[in-house]
Amino acid sequence: MSIRYNPTITTNGLIFALDAASRLSYPGTGSVITGLSSGFDAALVNSVSFSPDNYGYFALDGGDDYISTNKVDLSNVKQMTACMMLKAGSSTSAQMLLEFSTNYNSFDDGFFVSYYDSIIGYSSSIMVGRKGDVGRNIRAFNNDILSGNAWTYLSIVYDGNETKSQRCQMYVNSIKQAPSQSHSVNWDDDNTNNLGNHSLYIGARSGAVAPFSGDIACCHVYDRVLSSKEMYANYSAIKTRFGL
Repeated sequence: MSIRYNPTITTNGLIFALDAASRLSYPGTGSVITGLSSGFDAALVNSVSFSPDNYGYFALDGGDDYISTNKVDLSNVKQMTACMMLKAGSSTSAQMLLEFSTNYNSFDDGFFVSYYDSIIGYSSSIMVGRKGDVGRNIRAFNNDILSGNAWTYLSIVYDGNETKSQRCQMYVNSIKQAPSQSHSVNWDDDNTNNLGNHSLYIGARSGAVAPFSGDIACCHVYDRVLSSKEMYANYSAIKTRFGL
């Protein structure tokens, strides 16, 4: 794996990385994002705009904007960590921050992070969930984590090797968060707990469903669980860009 930007970011297990501050990743114009880890690139879909502020970020209008990658095969993987620097807007509509799936309402070995979603009746929450072959495992976190129009470094973990109630976790600015609710349908979410072979959608579901209204500066996805020390190292490497 060849990392072409910011060597202080943890690279072990890194399968996809974009950073709007890197001209190697995005030159400032066009719709193509070159992933900073080998093999997985992305596209800006519809009217995603670029701002040079904070050295660069992508602005999503909450209408039909999102970012999508080519397919990433994690069918032999039981773990995922996704880290994003983002700033939410004022919309309180259901929004998808990240989805590794074609549709998290189907059982297709996916993973998702949603905002103001009412999938399990907690409409003012951030949902972190895993959809397996025959069930789902979802935890809800207070949505005020993303309030105040402030930049936030959000890290989401799925660990299929963990006990069922602990598989989905969330960290904010490298600090672990306590869930406000948990929910399951067929708590044994599948036989293998492996993830699937999907595209990664950032800022909406495929087809611009549940679009996110806000800004995204970077996204790093790993095929393993990062330690708290590694999450802090990633956060420390980029936080000064955002006054954190």
